Amino acid sequence: MASILAFDVPATRREAAASFLACAFNLCKAIVGAGMMGLPRAYRLLGSVLGTGLIALVGVLTYWSMAVMVAGTEAHRGTATTYRGLARAACGRRVAALVQVAVLLFCFGFCVVYLVVITDVLTGSPPLCNGLICQLTGVAGGPFVARRFVLLCLSGGVAAPLLLLKSIGHLTVFNYLGVAAALALASITAALGAAAVALGRAHPLPVAPQWAALGGEGAAGAAHIATTVSVLLACYVGHQNLHPLLPLLKPYTGARIRGVLALALVVAAAVFTTLCVGGALAFGASLEINVLSNLSIEEMAPLLGQRPAVAASLLVQIGYCISLLASLLLYMHPLRTSVAEMIWAEEEGAAPPPTAASHGHGGEGAAPAAGAAATAAAAEVGGGIEGGAGGGGAAEVRGAARAAAMEARHYYVLTYGLLALATLAAISVPDIWSALSWIGNLCASVEAFIVPGLIALALRGLWPGAPKPAGADGGGGGGAAVSEGAPLLLAAEGGSSPAFWSDGQPRAAGGVGLPAARRGAWRRLRAAAGGAAGSAGAAADVVTAGLAVALGCGLVFNGFAQPFIA
Repeated sequence: MASILAFDVPATRREAAASFLACAFNLCKAIVGAGMMGLPRAYRLLGSVLGTGLIALVGVLTYWSMAVMVAGTEAHRGTATTYRGLARAACGRRVAALVQVAVLLFCFGFCVVYLVVITDVLTGSPPLCNGLICQLTGVAGGPFVARRFVLLCLSGGVAAPLLLLKSIGHLTVFNYLGVAAALALASITAALGAAAVALGRAHPLPVAPQWAALGGEGAAGAAHIATTVSVLLACYVGHQNLHPLLPLLKPYTGARIRGVLALALVVAAAVFTTLCVGGALAFGASLEINVLSNLSIEEMAPLLGQRPAVAASLLVQIGYCISLLASLLLYMHPLRTSVAEMIWAEEEGAAPPPTAASHGHGGEGAAPAAGAAATAAAAEVGGGIEGGAGGGGAAEVRGAARAAAMEARHYYVLTYGLLALATLAAISVPDIWSALSWIGNLCASVEAFIVPGLIALALRGLWPGAPKPAGADGGGGGGAAVSEGAPLLLAAEGGSSPAFWSDGQPRAAGGVGLPAARRGAWRRLRAAAGGAAGSAGAAADVVTAGLAVALGCGLVFNGFAQPFIA
């Protein structure tokens, strides 16, 4: 069966290394965004022990949840070409609808946030003209630094031309710049902390939570610490950008995709930890909710000197704008795919339209590339899916193929229509931080914790009514799905994890497919060797899935409860 995962695509060593780094840094840039600016204050309020522990724990949990998504994509080849398609194939329509709404609101909300924040950095705080444009040009006011004019220029003159690059792979250089800008921001904050230590002005790092600043040790303090913890829990969200990256990894193996996830999360964790520790040492209790407010010339000059503070301030603002613009471009891809699926994916009875290649879009976009594979899968399965899935699975393949092909056909209408709506929202409602922060936390909990936990339970056969993956043995249930189609989870259990051909059969060490007789022996040997480890891994998966779902539900409850807390 065709798949978006290019298991046996030949690539030179240089091409393989380039695709690996491109995927890792694209994913890292999707994770590192505006949300990191609230981390230093949350870190200090929670204390260095709990704050550092949460950054590490959530990073590990995010690695697990993304590995589950990849495992589910491999187990449901042909249908799980997007996050929504994976959720539907593993858990059914209702969970798929939940994911679709969460991704749509999350990506659209943050696109609006990025437009607003970049515009504010460029224009400054009215009525003062103290933004980046005024600092670089010396202009003291006028129509060219008006907020609405700058926002329209940003949207129409910068974002719109860059969105002509249809493939997420074409944004790789820009994402390298975005990650470099985030690293520069963290490095400047670390330099401030080091200067504070050298000058004897460093604020001590609190070990325990700051109960007085959190409102005491009673119910009010517990409510505030829950809100503060939610800032750290939501800092690694980038799951909506995982599926567009999978076709870019060539050649694809379980070890390589695990390496991509690990590298992206390690870089993100390094940025978060450096930013938090440096900010806490340099500014202490005066840390603002948005640490960018502390990185002003006035507050940095006592630690760095006047001229270095001016240069650092300019570097921070320019780098921050580049970083957020890269995030805006990345988020537009899953947002467009989510809208296309909402419009066209449910029309499953119709035959899939011509693929993107027939309209001159072949290979141009990440989602259209996945759609071409799904279209080929639909043609292959015809009236049913080989390997055990029935007509319902074929209908899902046709629906996914239709949505992907229509997304490619209407790329410009969808992309620039969504950009126009985000621009209009940014102009009409400039003070949107509270509402979008609330929506962002709720949607982040769904896509980063709740749904990956449910997918893990479905792969283990523990989700009620979970569809059986294509190729699963009749009596295997969820366990068969994991062992046959999810080498990531198998490796996590301690078993072997051979590379797989695109037809799902194991590849021999020499690169030649195993004969049928040896294939059966291989499966029996693998089952015997991984029996005990598989049982332990299954228990660990269930416990971790329960933890992820519980954390997600806790974030949702906290989000709804906050407006009622005095």
